[in-house]
Amino acid sequence: SSGGMQGFAFNIRRSKFADPRVRRAFNFALNFEEMNRQMFFGQYKRVKSYFEGMELASSGLPEGAELAILETVRDKVPPEVFTTPYTNPTGGDAEAVRANLREATRLLREAGYEIRDQKLINTKTGEPMTAEILIFQPEWERLVLPYKQPLERLGIQMSLRIVDDAQYENRLRQ
Repeated sequence: SSGGMQGFAFNIRRSKFADPRVRRAFNFALNFEEMNRQMFFGQYKRVKSYFEGMELASSGLPEGAELAILETVRDKVPPEVFTTPYTNPTGGDAEAVRANLREATRLLREAGYEIRDQKLINTKTGEPMTAEILIFQPEWERLVLPYKQPLERLGIQMSLRIVDDAQYENRLRQ
């Protein structure tokens, strides 16, 4: 099968998204199960890998040749790669959502953020955490907007910008 997927991609060249704990916190804020139920009538399956359905897909713990290659860069790879198979957070009900937001808050605190006046602030720089989501198909707005509320509960201000193809390409180049 092919490895098609849709998702949110972070610009990790921006320092605020460079920390994997921040990106993981955003993942905990996304209630995929509810989004899938409400907007896609349950027809999607959440992928665990960019290469889902292909031989390069991530699964389980590394072994064999994959482990041998990873051993050569062990000091550059998060230690959990060797001990814990990757899983996405699971939402779907109010209790799971609350637990996921608590974990997101913990990760953000660990990454150097705290809530001040209902805004998530970087304790070193004093900068508020904001996220701009770019879309180039206006109909995707209805898919992105439900993500705004849980991010705001974490103190993250999210904005949505609809851009045309040329603007999108220029933003990617920058």
